[in-house]
Amino acid sequence: YKPACVLVFSILLSLFAGYDTEINSTLVLSRIIVLYPFYYAGYCTDPKKLVQISKGKIKKIFALIPIGVLIWVAFTFKDLYITRAMFVCQHPYEKLNEYAAFGPLIRLASYAVSTIACICLIIITPNRIGKGFIARFGQYTLPVYCLHYLIIYLVYRTFKITDYVTEDTMMWLIFPLSLLTTLLLSNKWLNILCLKLLDLPKKTRMALPDTAKK
Repeated sequence: YKPACVLVFSILLSLFAGYDTEINSTLVLSRIIVLYPFYYAGYCTDPKKLVQISKGKIKKIFALIPIGVLIWVAFTFKDLYITRAMFVCQHPYEKLNEYAAFGPLIRLASYAVSTIACICLIIITPNRIGKGFIARFGQYTLPVYCLHYLIIYLVYRTFKITDYVTEDTMMWLIFPLSLLTTLLLSNKWLNILCLKLLDLPKKTRMALPDTAKK
């Protein structure tokens, strides 16, 4: 099928999925459907074109502006926090409360904002792989992706940090907590563990007789 048709269909599917309350965080079904357009777009994108997009110091300077605007909006317009349900991609439209009727439009807007943020981050990413402190941690992103929710659960559910700090204070703690989580999980041994766990199904399939594989 033509990539453009698949991409449009996947976006439409995610818009309709928001109406079904059964499509939620269970088995991360909502995230699989809602984030699929991004994964598919990445699959269809030529890496060489991404490198070309990210070249140029002027581009990198201008790419910082939208990111700065997004940070300013997040801290200034607190009423927008209700749209979090769309950005975490694991809730139906009913989580938007009185704005549920505008769910598809809000989801489309979240797609647009996320796309702009992704492009800007690609542009400001260095074109060469360094050997310093940040580059070393940047090699091990898989454990951060797989295990960060464990840290969130400990902070919010086990230690119940929101019982001790106000909402405004928590807004300022999010960035250092995110950085600490990234540094904690970005290590070689956790990366090896995650790779081993993800490789288990493959090894199991390889061990099956040919008839079983079919």
